[in-house]
Amino acid sequence: MSFLGFALGGIGIGNLAPVLFAGGGRLEPDAPGRGIAAVVSMGYAGFLAGPPIIGFVAQISTLQIGMGLTVVAALVIAVFARGVAPADNY
Repeated sequence: MSFLGFALGGIGIGNLAPVLFAGGGRLEPDAPGRGIAAVVSMGYAGFLAGPPIIGFVAQISTLQIGMGLTVVAALVIAVFARGVAPADNY
């Protein structure tokens, strides 16, 4: 069951990076590199800050709550996904 859960989570989240990079590139059509650089910077910040935050929350509470932060983050992404412009609109 856990393997199936990880597989489904990977399928659902795996397509997020290309969508975010494309959205970053469309922020400024004249200079798409700046938008992509902003997306990459936020990605690195999350990559570096995420595990310590999860560990801190797990240390002061439980591991389930710490890992629940990833679920909350995914729900925030899902809620704000409606605000993303379609790919063919500039």
